[in-house]
Amino acid sequence: MERPEQAPREAPAWWTAARLPGEAGARPAWALLADEVLAALPAEGDWPAPAGADDHLVFRHAVLPFLTATRVLLVQRVPAAERVWAGVESWLAGQLTALAARTFVLELHTAKKAGLLRGATGRDRFVDFLRLLGSRGHLTGVLARHPVLARLLAQTCLRTADAVAELLTRFAADRDALRAGLLAGSAAELA
Repeated sequence: MERPEQAPREAPAWWTAARLPGEAGARPAWALLADEVLAALPAEGDWPAPAGADDHLVFRHAVLPFLTATRVLLVQRVPAAERVWAGVESWLAGQLTALAARTFVLELHTAKKAGLLRGATGRDRFVDFLRLLGSRGHLTGVLARHPVLARLLAQTCLRTADAVAELLTRFAADRDALRAGLLAGSAAELA
């Protein structure tokens, strides 16, 4: 019979390495969102539309699942958010790709050295890397190796959803006052 001090310990959850000093307790909201994003990914990634190498959103395909999760959260809270989503999505995609770019470049080089990438040209291999990032197993591995990146991506999504929901809620509450005061006599239409 094993003594309690000799019982095998359960491995800590992947997200515990990204906790701040003094943080403890249950799984935080950002880890729940990251887990939700990863669970929704297909086992095999799809082939993205090729992006130009000079495009600042070259890794947009890899953060699409986070964008999708943010949209769902936001529209559940404020259905009117659907009308402004295109602008929010454009801004958020830029934020997420900027956060992830260096890590994804590191992972690209690691995958290349390991011989994981298929394709005859550098562009083909890059598109294959994006396909890998679109798969549950690969992106889970990347975020497990870089849990702070997972935290940053998920927190950015959650904070964006919170900010846009608050903005739209306040705007709806103040719409009549804006029409009567600040925009009185203006041809501008407030949707």
